[in-house]
Amino acid sequence: MTEHLLLVAIGPVQDFIAQARRTRDLWHGSHLISELSRAVARSLSGSGARLLVPALDPGDLGLVECWTPIRPTTGAPPDAVANKIWALVPTHESPRRISELARDALKQCMREQAAKVWAKLGEQLPVESEAVWHEQVDDALEFVAGWLAIGDRAFGEVRAELDDAVSARKRLRDFRPWTQQRGSVRKSSLDGARETVLPDARKRPRQRAFLQRKFGLGESEELDAIGLIKRAGAEPEHFIPLVNVALAPWLAWATRHHEAAVEACRSACRDLGVQRIDSPTLADDFRFEASILLPDRWPALEREQGYDEPKRQTQWEATKAAVLGLRRTARAPQHGPYVACLIADGDRMGEAINRLSDPEGFRRFSGGLSTFAKTARTIVSEHSGSLVYAGGDDVLAFVPVSTALACADALRRRFVEIVGPTCRALNLVDDDHPAPSLSVGIGVGHFMQSMGELLELGRDAEKLAKGSALPKHQQRNALAIIVDKRSGGRRSWRLRWPADPCGRLAEDIALIPSLSTTKIHEIATTVRRLPKPGPKPPKQKQRDALSSVLELEVARSLARNEGEALSFTEVGLSLPVNDYFGKREAVLRWIDRLLIARELHRADPLPRSRPEAT
Repeated sequence: MTEHLLLVAIGPVQDFIAQARRTRDLWHGSHLISELSRAVARSLSGSGARLLVPALDPGDLGLVECWTPIRPTTGAPPDAVANKIWALVPTHESPRRISELARDALKQCMREQAAKVWAKLGEQLPVESEAVWHEQVDDALEFVAGWLAIGDRAFGEVRAELDDAVSARKRLRDFRPWTQQRGSVRKSSLDGARETVLPDARKRPRQRAFLQRKFGLGESEELDAIGLIKRAGAEPEHFIPLVNVALAPWLAWATRHHEAAVEACRSACRDLGVQRIDSPTLADDFRFEASILLPDRWPALEREQGYDEPKRQTQWEATKAAVLGLRRTARAPQHGPYVACLIADGDRMGEAINRLSDPEGFRRFSGGLSTFAKTARTIVSEHSGSLVYAGGDDVLAFVPVSTALACADALRRRFVEIVGPTCRALNLVDDDHPAPSLSVGIGVGHFMQSMGELLELGRDAEKLAKGSALPKHQQRNALAIIVDKRSGGRRSWRLRWPADPCGRLAEDIALIPSLSTTKIHEIATTVRRLPKPGPKPPKQKQRDALSSVLELEVARSLARNEGEALSFTEVGLSLPVNDYFGKREAVLRWIDRLLIARELHRADPLPRSRPEAT
């Protein structure tokens, strides 16, 4: 008899979480996966296994379920549990039996949460959708377990082999046939994969109207069982809407300097019955759904919330007047609002884990990552953001554009401070094996873009930060930003952390008031007119001439800048010597960087001492 290393994986996580239209879908989907994983970990621990990831012991608070944003006993959010759970099974226990009990615990937990939502909404849902509901709930998640005897083998070798085997099994999806299809029924708006369980507005208008107002359903939106569980599994006031995140810095500034105008809006919103936001991580500046502060959104709010109904007309007019007064008094931002999707991921984590020599080292390493995840929540909150998930080395959050850089830098610094010493204590760091670092991607988009588009922006930025297509010495340990303007296309920029990307952008932001945006676009037009790399590059003499033309044209544009002439050094533009294509690429990167800095500058809620150059 020998100990067994056991790995349980729950999935598919990315699809489960990403199928979201509102913040509550995303947050509760992430929270649901975490609690289901906690149920599995609790079962494994209770069956005699020693948990390695998460590094929890029987009786630890981290194994106690928590379906609210805050644990009542601590006043703090529950720690997330990742969907991959590692455990050590003692010689006298059967890994098969323990795994089967964990699988049963997962199914029971999922069914219990689904039953709570059905009990809350059953009167609003069509009776004929109940069988479909139960089938979709049972089919939502996959449970994969694998185990290997350790014996005399090296722990790292066993762990790697088991991880590969479970990963391979996860790729073989289970495609069970549907048995409760009704036919001629609309599909979920989130992914089009499953039948809707919502009432038809034409047949049950009253029930449909209730769901629209209570849970923010779109007029033609359809949800399957899982989509509705994520939308209605917790109360709407627990979630911070993206618009509140986007407007947080301006609201904080307005509250400090124009408290009377902000209080007039609060009072009007209370009288009108605007949705309150009671999330403990939201600042007290404005605890209502902030779409009400955007006049462009008023027609949609009238349709969705019925604010223009005769019995609410007086309160609605008073609210609009209060909002317009606040916007005039507190200089409401005219651009946006935009919001940043921040995704952070540890670098070389697999390499570090593969060098662990025993289960206890694996557990200590896991404990260090858990400590970072806890501090990540605090860091995001301090920067007026809304954390969706922080587990191990992964962070997903939405933050205001004006605080995104500082938040990314704070996460990176804290990761290095926590994970670095842990790795050194476990002898995982030497000349050939640097300590893990953190790559951070920031995707900036309009708050009205679909949740899927914003998540894609963040993931694209994180991939850009990783730089897997670059030479090895340029990969990872970087910050990347992608800005997707509704009317200006997409701009991206990347720089590794040792080169201080936040400091570079801070200097660019300070430059924006004195550098005409027209000049930046003028330089971009000049570059586009010059030859770009192709299958038949110009001869060396032509390249030298083009190099001189490019440098002279850029210098001339900067010299004719509105207000004052600027040099290459003053605008942070460094050009390689005698390399036309290198110069061309350097100018293009500088253009993207400056236009990104311009958007970061515009997101700053503070009043300007002088107008921005145009």
